[in-house]
Amino acid sequence: HLDAHVVRNNIFANIGAAAYKMQVQSAANLAAAHNAQFYNNVIYNAQAGVWADLSDAGEQATSLQIYNNTFINSGNIAGLSNFTGIQVYNNIYVGWQNTWAGGSQGFLFDTYAPGRWKNSISYFDNNLYYDLSPEWELEMYNSPKAYTSLASWRTATGDATDPDLKAQFANPLFASSSVNVSKLLSGDASDLALSAASPALTMGRNGGAIGAVRSGVVVGPQLGPTPDPPGSFSVQ
Repeated sequence: HLDAHVVRNNIFANIGAAAYKMQVQSAANLAAAHNAQFYNNVIYNAQAGVWADLSDAGEQATSLQIYNNTFINSGNIAGLSNFTGIQVYNNIYVGWQNTWAGGSQGFLFDTYAPGRWKNSISYFDNNLYYDLSPEWELEMYNSPKAYTSLASWRTATGDATDPDLKAQFANPLFASSSVNVSKLLSGDASDLALSAASPALTMGRNGGAIGAVRSGVVVGPQLGPTPDPPGSFSVQ
């Protein structure tokens, strides 16, 4: 069931697909995913953050959390099919100029529920958006409902009810006004730390900071200390 499948603390840069992809194709009896989590990740110039099409699975997929991620110049936060218990919160999303989307903007978030399966969003809030014209869509292939502003998205019904009531459309005020791509590719995401004046410092679900790069969290490759060599040993 891919139970408790966790993707966290990564830097994804220049990704021509989703950073985290789950799919079941033409396997009606195959189990679906459960309790998946995608958090504390930086996603830069990627086609998508999470893409999960479990429409051909043999059961309902349950529980997917996408939180405390920082998206820069990327595609949608998530495109989902066949998931209940979806939670999307504490994410920062800036720009929509990723090369993989061909420069054309799609949806920040979309769902599609095939056949007997359904989608259900249990929490979608505390996100910050900036430098884009956001669009969301629910049930994109069935009876699509598109929302082209934060105000209209807050009135959503169906898969989601009143999402992003505490979300903001504001400059996150990162430590640097621009992202140094070379630093990011080397594993340094410090440009995306929050400055002292950032509105993202206190707008989290539990009152704390949002986004991936924040106090107490290590994002990107980390090499542990070199182990001490053994003091004495013998070979027989």
